[in-house]
Amino acid sequence: MFMLAMLCEVLPVVAALSVVAVLAVPLWREKLPRPVRLDGSSRPDAAARWTLASGAALLVLFAVTVTVMRFHRIRLGGQDYSWWRYSIPLLAACLVLLVVAVLLVSYRRQPAEPVAPTHPRTWRSFTGTSQLWLFGSCAFALILFVAFAGSASSPDDEGRYRWLVIDTGATGGMVADFFGWAYGLPAAAAALVLLVLTVLVLHLNAVRPFFTPNSVGAEEASRSAFSYMVVCFGAGAVLLTLARALNTASSAAGVSLASEGYSFDTTLAAASPWLLGLSYLVQFFALFLLMTVVAVAVRRPQPQAATVHG
Repeated sequence: MFMLAMLCEVLPVVAALSVVAVLAVPLWREKLPRPVRLDGSSRPDAAARWTLASGAALLVLFAVTVTVMRFHRIRLGGQDYSWWRYSIPLLAACLVLLVVAVLLVSYRRQPAEPVAPTHPRTWRSFTGTSQLWLFGSCAFALILFVAFAGSASSPDDEGRYRWLVIDTGATGGMVADFFGWAYGLPAAAAALVLLVLTVLVLHLNAVRPFFTPNSVGAEEASRSAFSYMVVCFGAGAVLLTLARALNTASSAAGVSLASEGYSFDTTLAAASPWLLGLSYLVQFFALFLLMTVVAVAVRRPQPQAATVHG
């Protein structure tokens, strides 16, 4: 049992290394969007891409660190209640997107030559429907689990819903720390803020004026690649939070209490192994999306001439 538990704890670390290995395969990398080399003095695309990639790499490092801490029974934030415990990836992602938004606004330049608009550009102009479904599905899954876990949680001594109770029907009950409303509502709020910031960054990315008529094709390709990175980054941060919540719920649901010759389980005991397996699956996809952001950023930019409309 100890070896099985140890394997389960190190599985996300192995998954992270596997994601890095998969993204290193040239055949897969060629399917990813490829940035375009633009005039650095006029366009902030490269700086924004590297900011996103740095944020994604830090989130991957955070996920691996938390996994190692869990293996050594070290709890992030200690034993006391901290509302931000599960919202750290979301808050960090919000900060990164704020920096990106400032970059897009601060580096804005007037076009060298007027470019006549061919169609109105909105936040959806350079983002595919499948990408929007990806982010929306991740956010919806997190909010849905917040509702599920919150309804199963119980209040602590100060009225904060962060416990899962084993009721023995006598005075010898037991509680386990749980992803209840006390943690879930801040995480859901942070996810909604992240969604708003994602739309804002996509909008700022789309409405920037093109630099010259000859650079329109290259700039459109660059903005499409950047939008892809933004959506993957946001979805990855949401899934990291969901994975941690599922893992905590699984641990709490698996707690049992022996009293007076009887064994008492939580009301979610049967779901514990399923929650654990789902948490590792979700974390794998989170790491995959975040490493995809890094992979797009480190790809060698293609020459502007290859995408220019003459």
